Amino acid sequence: MDKRKRLMNVQEALELLNRLSEAESDVCATEPSPAQEIGKDGTVWTVMEPCGGAGRRQIQNILTESAGPTPHARHNITDKLTAFMCLCDNVMLEEILDCTIAEARRDRATWDVSIMELKAFIALLYVRGFGKSCAWVVYRSCMSQENIPRRDFMLQLAHELRAEWMASKAPPLADLPFSGAGAEERRRMTCMVKAHCMQNKTFCKCVKCGDAVCGKCTAKVLSVCNNCV
Repeated sequence: MDKRKRLMNVQEALELLNRLSEAESDVCATEPSPAQEIGKDGTVWTVMEPCGGAGRRQIQNILTESAGPTPHARHNITDKLTAFMCLCDNVMLEEILDCTIAEARRDRATWDVSIMELKAFIALLYVRGFGKSCAWVVYRSCMSQENIPRRDFMLQLAHELRAEWMASKAPPLADLPFSGAGAEERRRMTCMVKAHCMQNKTFCKCVKCGDAVCGKCTAKVLSVCNNCV
């Protein structure tokens, strides 16, 4: 008799739970449709209200991040260069630099490139890709109502940039005396600095210490070696 009573109590409890779950589903079905938000990439996000069901939702299905830049981006990305470094950080640039120099020196032993030159080259590639798709928009926004061919516009821009660079360039020092014998008695010497070269041959000497210094180890136009700077 006790077993039969327990079975009846269990059956009644199951029926009660079924009725409660059906009532909750009816309440959720009668509620208005949840709001939807569309992301910038076209993804439709649905805001769902809890229906009182048992258990918890899986964590990978819950988006907890807020819209906009992250705190790290707000504190570290302040200009165009820091934004560019998000695409190519120093580790990537060093790896590209080492591989590029190693490959280039298979053909030319004195070939070299700096990290700033590599950044400028990658930036030019991005500008070229941008110009291929959006250059006409930039061209029209800059020229307003003035009618000028696009080729002339690019040439004019190049001349302006060159003139600004040439104005800031130091004049050549052509009247400096050569430290050494006459041109007919000169002979090539091995660079004694060897800071950035592999025993290059040169005619020049440092004006301070008199040691032979090549163009790669020269710090200034005056043929001053890096040891005397």
